Amino acid sequence: PGIAGRAMQCPRGKVLGGSSSINGMVWVRGHPLDFDHWEGDHGAQGWGYRHCLPYFQRAETWVGGANEWRGGNGPVGVSTSNKDHPCRPLYEAFVKAGQEAGYPYTEDYNAYQQEGFGRFNMSIKDGWRWSTATAYLRSARSRKNLKVVCSAMATRILFEGTRAVGVEYEVAGQRAVAHASRDVMLSAGAIGSPHLLQVSGVGDAEHLQSIGVPVQHHLPGVGRNLQDHLECLLQYRCTQPVSLYPHIGYLGKLWIGIQ
Repeated sequence: PGIAGRAMQCPRGKVLGGSSSINGMVWVRGHPLDFDHWEGDHGAQGWGYRHCLPYFQRAETWVGGANEWRGGNGPVGVSTSNKDHPCRPLYEAFVKAGQEAGYPYTEDYNAYQQEGFGRFNMSIKDGWRWSTATAYLRSARSRKNLKVVCSAMATRILFEGTRAVGVEYEVAGQRAVAHASRDVMLSAGAIGSPHLLQVSGVGDAEHLQSIGVPVQHHLPGVGRNLQDHLECLLQYRCTQPVSLYPHIGYLGKLWIGIQ
């Protein structure tokens, strides 16, 4: 409904690290007032910004160091453009233009001030993409109690009564089942998670019945109220050699790979 019934492409990362391995690496927490609105007006108790902030801090190592807003010893490296970045003059010109137009400048939109023009925070450390696979999985791969199954697609959550007890998945065209002795953690992203819940019978009962899925648990909010960020890309010709455009050809990508 929000896009007048149109269908849009929504790329997702079917790879270790999920979409954090393919996305633009922009690190944005969201506005604190949104979290407080969800808690205060929609009953999401325990999800106010004051509750989530400690977890945001624990997740990151901010290039500027720890403070009351940012973390300094987390698994995800977060930085801004460095002084040697070829596009830095463009960044600075864009931010300056915003200020000249009357908008405020924000040093860090993940800190005390979200509104204004400033530089992107990015999940990049030492010039490398810092995906969740790099941040969390790499250090755990040697654990004896961890098994990673690649090229697999989760197809259904298994229930006993109202308790999730396992996951059904397909790998190499074959059905497989993973049983849980304690918990089942669902982390398939903003698109995959509600989809997997719905095909498992968790969602709005009327909708599930209309598509022939037996209802396991009536939960109307599943699959609704997605808040996405749509992009409108503008392209300009640079008067100086300060853009990334020369680097996105085959030779440019080869040189980036070598570096």
